[in-house]
Amino acid sequence: MVTLTIDEALDAELERVSTRKGRSKADVVADALLQYVQAEEQRQALLDPAIIALYSQLVDEDVALAEAGMDDYAR
Repeated sequence: MVTLTIDEALDAELERVSTRKGRSKADVVADALLQYVQAEEQRQALLDPAIIALYSQLVDEDVALAEAGMDDYAR
């Protein structure tokens, strides 16, 4: 269980969203926090040096293929 303190303006917005969605404010906040945690986990995974190296290799290959394709197109 988590207790949050939010200002009145945010609470009013949260009330509008939860009413529109037909869900409790607690459920809306829990979903938002879950999405945040999942996004952070994905960001951290993308910072893995092996993933960065693989991405760099794929970018280099894509550039080489595009340049070869442009050479073929120019002929």
